[in-house]
Amino acid sequence: MLDNLQLLFFYAPVMNVQMLLDGIFIGAVFALAAYGLALVWGVMNVKNLAQGDFVIMGGYLAFSLYNVGVGPIVALPIVASVMFVFGWISYLLIIKRVIDNDMFVSLLATFGLSLFLQQVMNLIYGPEVQTIDSKFPIATMFDSFVTVPMAKVVSLCWLLDLRR
Repeated sequence: MLDNLQLLFFYAPVMNVQMLLDGIFIGAVFALAAYGLALVWGVMNVKNLAQGDFVIMGGYLAFSLYNVGVGPIVALPIVASVMFVFGWISYLLIIKRVIDNDMFVSLLATFGLSLFLQQVMNLIYGPEVQTIDSKFPIATMFDSFVTVPMAKVVSLCWLLDLRR
């Protein structure tokens, strides 16, 4: 009986705090993605449906570098450079050809690129979730029921500062 009361009055509110923090952090990631999509559409008049796949491909590239012993901080400029080159090549081969056409053509072309990238990454890395141990500090509260990775806090502060 005491365990149920302890769960109701102590652990449930703490779990709500964790869900609130997770919602804020995930919302910030979605806001950043929406900002990127709006920026590309406003500048180039192309809706790039493969933009998320580029991000995932960058994550998998960082994962591959981590597996060969390169740290996440060192891998960041390498991944950014490789993804810049890949984005430029995809622009030259696909986007440049459809940029002056109807919006439907650019949607169809980038959707096809998205499907292609998804299947290639699925063949190489498989459908399982891959993780990188970042070694960044994690703040814990309430006997580790609420965890806040400091990298997320710094990223959120940077995003909010960017929006001013």
